[in-house]
Amino acid sequence: MLLAFLCSCASSCSIYEQIFLPYSHKPNPSPLEMTQGMKVEGILEERFYKTSIKGPSQRRMLVYLPADYYSSDKRYPVVYLLHGARGNETAWILQGEMISTVDSLTRIGRMPASIIVALNCNQYDTEEQGMNSSFKSLVQALSTVDGGFEASFMRDVLPYVDREFRTIPDKQHRAIAGLSLGSLQSAYITATWPDCFDYVGLFSPIFKTNIKKSEHSGFYNRKNFKENMKVQFAPENRPKRYSLMIGRMDLYYRHSEYESVNLAASGYPHDFIVTGGRHDWPNWIAYLKIFLDGVFLE
Repeated sequence: MLLAFLCSCASSCSIYEQIFLPYSHKPNPSPLEMTQGMKVEGILEERFYKTSIKGPSQRRMLVYLPADYYSSDKRYPVVYLLHGARGNETAWILQGEMISTVDSLTRIGRMPASIIVALNCNQYDTEEQGMNSSFKSLVQALSTVDGGFEASFMRDVLPYVDREFRTIPDKQHRAIAGLSLGSLQSAYITATWPDCFDYVGLFSPIFKTNIKKSEHSGFYNRKNFKENMKVQFAPENRPKRYSLMIGRMDLYYRHSEYESVNLAASGYPHDFIVTGGRHDWPNWIAYLKIFLDGVFLE
C-alpha cells in the first residue's frame, strides 16, 4: 500500500516530501485568508464542533453557504467533502477549487444552492493537534486510521450540521465525496449508515489501508462492509449516484477496476469513470465537477 502511494505521488513533488513530510501551510487560516484573491459568490465560515471520541474535544470544519443563506429562510441540501492523506479541512478550498466549482454549477443551474461542508478527517491524539488542524505526513495519515473519525462523523458531525444550519435532513438531500484515503472513509461511512446519503463519490479510491487498533477499529471489518453494502444497495436504499472515478495512470486503477467488476457482479448500480492522469489534484478537481453536476436534481 505504501509503495503504491510512493510511486503514484512521485510525479507531483519529491518522493521524500510526499511520504515523510506533512504540508507546511499556515495552520488554521481564516476564511478571509483562504478566499483572498478568489471570486466568491457564497459565504465561507469556520465552525467548531464538539467530539465524542478520544482526542481533541472539538474540531474545525469549513462551511460554504449559499449567497442568500442569511437573507432567506430556505432549507438546503448538504455536500460533505473528505480530503486525502496529508490534507485537512482546507484542502478542498485551497487546492481543490471547490468554491469556483460550486459557484459555477449553481450559477448555471446544474446544482441547487447547497451547503458544502469540508471536514478534517485525520485522527488526532492530543488537544493541540486537533485545535491546530495539524497536517500529517503520508506515513502518519495512513498508519493512524482507526475508525475514530468515522464514528465521530455520525455521532457528532451530522447532528451538528443539521442542528446549526437550515439543512434538508434526509438521505435524498445529502451527498458525500472523498479523495484517496477520504474515499475509503466515504465508502465505509455510507455502507454502515445506508439511510443517510443518496450521492456517493469515490475519487481515486483506495479500498484498504493499515488500520490502527482501537475501540473503533472494528469499523473497518471487510466482511461487515460487504454485508452492509447488501443493505446499502437493496432496492429500498439504493443510492441515486455511486461513482468511482480514477485516472488510468493511477497505480490504484486496477484495484478500482476490480471493485467496479465486483459491484457490477453483485448487481449494484454505479458509475465507473476513467480519465487520463494520475493520483493528483488535477484529476480530483475534475472529478468534483463531474460529481456535483446534476447533484440533487435527479
